[in-house]
Amino acid sequence: MSVFVDPDRLLQALERSLRQRVLPALAEPNARFSAECAIEMLIHLAHRRHNATIDAAQSQRRAEELRQLTSSSVDDGAARRITELLSADTRFYRTDDATYREALIAAAGVTASTFDPPDDAALTSVVRHATGDESAAARFVGRAIGGNSKQTIFFEVQSGKHALRQLVMRRDLPTAERDRSSVTSEFALLQALYEKGVPVAKPLYVEADAAVLATPFMVSERAPGKLYGNSLGLKEVPNFDPEGTLGRLLAHLHTIDVNLLDAPGFERASASTINWQTRIDGWISIYRQTIDVPAASLEVGLAWLRANAHLVAGAPVIVHGDVGYHNILFHEGRVSALLDWELVHTGSAAEDLAYVRSYIGKPDALIDAYVAAGGSAPNKEALTYCEVFGDVRNAIYGVVAMRQFNRGDYDDVSALPIILSSYARYLVKLDSQLNEIIAREGFISRSLPRQGFRGVAGEG
Repeated sequence: MSVFVDPDRLLQALERSLRQRVLPALAEPNARFSAECAIEMLIHLAHRRHNATIDAAQSQRRAEELRQLTSSSVDDGAARRITELLSADTRFYRTDDATYREALIAAAGVTASTFDPPDDAALTSVVRHATGDESAAARFVGRAIGGNSKQTIFFEVQSGKHALRQLVMRRDLPTAERDRSSVTSEFALLQALYEKGVPVAKPLYVEADAAVLATPFMVSERAPGKLYGNSLGLKEVPNFDPEGTLGRLLAHLHTIDVNLLDAPGFERASASTINWQTRIDGWISIYRQTIDVPAASLEVGLAWLRANAHLVAGAPVIVHGDVGYHNILFHEGRVSALLDWELVHTGSAAEDLAYVRSYIGKPDALIDAYVAAGGSAPNKEALTYCEVFGDVRNAIYGVVAMRQFNRGDYDDVSALPIILSSYARYLVKLDSQLNEIIAREGFISRSLPRQGFRGVAGEG
């Protein structure tokens, strides 16, 4: 595998996660005691990795000599030798214990994460500056798990006699990959989409000055609802029709004319063959700069994507890029908000459709609902291309995220199980996909997109 966890970083991050996130939530004494013991054992493991372990063979030789010395009468010479052996043996434990205690004290003194969320005072200052209401008071509620390019903060605001407001802050992370959007460009786009009736959390204000909270941020209303699963699919029985709901959602987004959208700062790139090749060149660069152990599936996948960019060229639409149950809030059987727009760009409608098809139960029903709601049916070749692209992209994201973790850019361990478990699955899936495609079409596909494939009604 080309994704590896640095053991030292993992031990440190696990210790911090337990200390900062688990302990504060534990009220039951036995549970707290167990967590504190687990923390100490993690520090012990980290300490042991960087300190010489006892020489077992030497200890055995000392034990045998001591047994001989103490098996008969002990004269003065034997006594001196015994004390020498005692001192030599316990010197290791004395020194080792001292350095271990230092490690415990040092770990207990570290309370800051790599990128801490703002406290109540900072949030209050933000709200007062944005609204001009000096009576407003904000309180930190929590932060969302995960996120490698944005930090999501939940907080509430009370102002005079006004009702309590539930708000969300999205803040750029300094470690964000270069293909991710900034909240400064997302804000204008989300405002425009909100006005078009796309279900997004209502944008309130944005701050581009990094001096305020270290990085730019935006604030929105907190939309009602719940998540029904993750990027791999549903985790519970929904009270809505998945295929119909997501088909209509994507049709609504894709049929908005990107050229008429009032969203300053949002880059509108074409979906031409040349632009797709340039995009793949960017992924090749990221892959080669990040990978430790090259993976054949990614080498072939990237080369195939570049050689077959003609399969997905067409009219550009607004592409969310990560439409999944981990990014959709449902409320009373309807989508209340499509979240996390950090991958938004203009591209092929097949990108979102292929991504959703990979985890939905009835993919044909999804396309039927999409077309019935006004979307244009994508051709098979475009969907195949975008499915390969999605798997390649996500696998490389795993490599990048692991490199960032090992480098110490962040210490949130919640994403690591997903990265480690999904990376191998992506490579295996790509191996199967690419073998089948190459056997059927050759390395460079001779198929061309159907002329009728349009992302926006009226565009060719």
